[in-house]
Amino acid sequence: MRYQWPINNINFEKISEKIAEFFKNKNFSTKIIIHENEAIILAIPNVNTEIQEEIAVKLEKREKSLTVNFSSAEEKEKRIKIGMLLTFLFGGTLLLKELKAKEKIDALQEEFWGHVQKLLANYNVM
Repeated sequence: MRYQWPINNINFEKISEKIAEFFKNKNFSTKIIIHENEAIILAIPNVNTEIQEEIAVKLEKREKSLTVNFSSAEEKEKRIKIGMLLTFLFGGTLLLKELKAKEKIDALQEEFWGHVQKLLANYNVM
């Protein structure tokens, strides 16, 4: 999912650290990669993390805005579709597992967007 905010002169290091801190509080290990006009925050799940899927957040600086893109593995949707097809053979256990995992990622993503909204609303205060 991707959102855009009208912000000029963004400090990628500061914003990236705040986003990484969000994932660290959720028991992920993080890695930040900063380039000239973009930053990527990788959130890698630890062994006892509830979500077992790597998440990537990409920040892109444009002329007068900031774009934030949250992406988890795109394979999850494919596995759910395959699980739906295999439901008749295996009684839906694969599908149920994938749907529960997707539900957890969706909840994390919703919480993430609330965090980013507050972070960017207070950006001028940082």
